[in-house]
Amino acid sequence: MGMVCGIIASELSKRATSLKMVGLERGPVPQHNSRLLDGPLRRIPLRQPGYVGVRSPMHQIKRLLAIGAMALTLVVPSTAFAQDAPTVSVQDEVFVPPQVEFVAGGTLTWTHDGAEQHTITADDGSFDSGIINPGDTFAFTFLAPGTYPYYCQIHGAPGGIGMAGTVVVD
Repeated sequence: MGMVCGIIASELSKRATSLKMVGLERGPVPQHNSRLLDGPLRRIPLRQPGYVGVRSPMHQIKRLLAIGAMALTLVVPSTAFAQDAPTVSVQDEVFVPPQVEFVAGGTLTWTHDGAEQHTITADDGSFDSGIINPGDTFAFTFLAPGTYPYYCQIHGAPGGIGMAGTVVVD
């Protein structure tokens, strides 16, 4: 996706530069279906008879943005549904998403995106991160299928009270 955005930005830059250099001759309008451009005189056939203007830079930018948006729709869905390593964001007073589902053998990574200290503790004690600070991560590999409720010891309690979440392993 980054490469597509880079190509679009590069193309926008080229178009903006070339549009500054291109202009309509102020002299008499040619009698045939073409226009004169500044610089070395060149004639470019027009698609519409009688058209004597130059397309605005905004028109070119809109066109490139539309092409970029179409390219992104082809790239984004393939990454949005990819079954890579699941993650949970540990924010202040909440786990996002509160429930994660994946297949046995997968590793779940919690990333602390909040400002307060937290823990990630299984209701049954099968895993416990200890206290984690902002910017820290905690990962656990779930080998057996089942439902694993968890909570923050500082802001919640076992049984889904307060800051709590659930891992469902198929």
